[in-house]
Amino acid sequence: MASRNTFLTEVLLAALVVFAVNVLQGADSSAPSLQQKTVQADEKAPVKTWTNSGEMQLSFAAARVRVISKYEGAGFTLKHEISMGKRNTRCLMLWEKGDVKTIVMLWKIDVGRTGFSTGEMNDGEK
Repeated sequence: MASRNTFLTEVLLAALVVFAVNVLQGADSSAPSLQQKTVQADEKAPVKTWTNSGEMQLSFAAARVRVISKYEGAGFTLKHEISMGKRNTRCLMLWEKGDVKTIVMLWKIDVGRTGFSTGEMNDGEK
């Protein structure tokens, strides 16, 4: 089982590297917005980087549940999730809906604050 988990971790991390290097598009995406009224988020990041990032005024666990709820509600399927950190206070999620692949990164900032970054993978440019 450890080798399968290691393999999935390596696959998702490789996808993250490809994601960060290739062109990320999010303007016409069907991915749900994670912004809240209390969130300070960038409107749009430069090309070849995360397309959206900011903070949620939620604990890490509540923010993770909110992300899962938002993406499942928008018809996305969670393909992979990697928990990171000594106390699992960071994670990467790979969501799919048809040809759209979106990566969401969450990390604990403080007790009631969680940071997020999202972006869409473009498989057209391999």
